[in-house]
Amino acid sequence: IRYCRINAILEWREWHRHRMQSYSEASARYTQMPNEHYVPELERFAPKQTGNKQADSAVNSVGGAAVAETSRADVEEDQRIVYATYEDLLGRGVPKEVARINTPVSRYSKMRATTDLRNWLAFLTLRDHPSAQFEIQQYAKAVGQIVQTLWPRTYALWEEHTKYAVTLSRSERELFKRWNAERNVVMSARSSTACTSSSAPT
Repeated sequence: IRYCRINAILEWREWHRHRMQSYSEASARYTQMPNEHYVPELERFAPKQTGNKQADSAVNSVGGAAVAETSRADVEEDQRIVYATYEDLLGRGVPKEVARINTPVSRYSKMRATTDLRNWLAFLTLRDHPSAQFEIQQYAKAVGQIVQTLWPRTYALWEEHTKYAVTLSRSERELFKRWNAERNVVMSARSSTACTSSSAPT
């Protein structure tokens, strides 16, 4: 199964951690890079809250909106300057492989990723997950829609047994078995009492 997409470089770096996929990315050594950059939504620039690895949506907090707006504007300006420098270097005849030296990870790039269905499901398990970085979660959801369309039964089983499944530790499993056994004893006793009552003469 081959998936072709234009993503920001930062997302590809996350994607490349899946070693069971093969990749083919457009080379900036031979073709000029497009003037296309990823700029996150304003909420992504909100000040990070303590205790969370990912950015939190605090754009409505005191001072949060101003920080987010200023930060987003700074990123956009930096991207403009970097690409203007890149074009200027190309205009001077500097080789593309050298002119790209300051390329930020927000620059969009085109890549093909190929693997089998089993490894796409492994990709979804890790990336279509609340703990994954927001950006790659969006691409994982897109991959999930493709898998669901092509293999609806397989996707439904993955949702049932992996995505929405609950894993118990050994001690939790033993506790559940003990609780269930005690529950069965109580239910059996109630059933016996009910049968005795119903068979008694009136």
